[in-house]
Amino acid sequence: MTLIPELEAQLEDAAARRRRRARRRAVASLATAAGAAVLVSSLLLVGGGDERGRGDRQAAQERGPEGALPVGTVIPKGEGTPPREADSTVVATGTTPFAGAWQLETSRNVGGPTPGRCLWISVLDPPAYEDGTPDPSGGSGFCGELGFRKTPGFTRAQKNVPTLRKVRGRLFLPKEVLVYGRVPERARRVVVTGKGGLRIDVEPHEGPKGMRGDFFVIPVRPRLGQARINWLDADGRPGSRGIALQPPVTSS
Repeated sequence: MTLIPELEAQLEDAAARRRRRARRRAVASLATAAGAAVLVSSLLLVGGGDERGRGDRQAAQERGPEGALPVGTVIPKGEGTPPREADSTVVATGTTPFAGAWQLETSRNVGGPTPGRCLWISVLDPPAYEDGTPDPSGGSGFCGELGFRKTPGFTRAQKNVPTLRKVRGRLFLPKEVLVYGRVPERARRVVVTGKGGLRIDVEPHEGPKGMRGDFFVIPVRPRLGQARINWLDADGRPGSRGIALQPPVTSS
């Protein structure tokens, strides 16, 4: 029987999700028995868990040291800062060297021109500009099917920290650009490549239970040249044609 590509991809994702959860349960059991401690790089997402159904007020007492809500927290419509336009679920949290703590959320797009889900990132304490002026922006995101037409299940967006701006003829470039998005369940690495052998990669982390896809955040520098991002499967094979990064990461 021949399956349509979309159904085949969904079945592959479901199988990959079951295999990964089985492996994680086995690893967790071994770690408990051995009393192992695991150090996680600050460039990787701090994720996992199943803390669904908690409102912003209740979960505030469980915030991490950087102020992020636990993965799986549901922030009800009208709550949070800024107030959410729909129920929003935290799918990943972490820190980067310059931007500091961030929080990745997804929600349904209600009443907007683009149907589907929205994915957005918040920098919880945005660093100031070089001249000391505060950066007022904290959130950035997009809505759709969380996958581009030519790269199903895979998408990327960018947030500048601080925001790109020009004052009295001087251009203030961001110190860090957060490249973030969603990948299929079968993705094992997310890789940024560029000229001169540049390669930055992270392992995507699984979001809350019952949510399809995994999520990633990669901090990069501006003006890397013609950089691209892609995901790799368990055999190290590219999962898609890749997506070009945008200015100010790439040359304008």
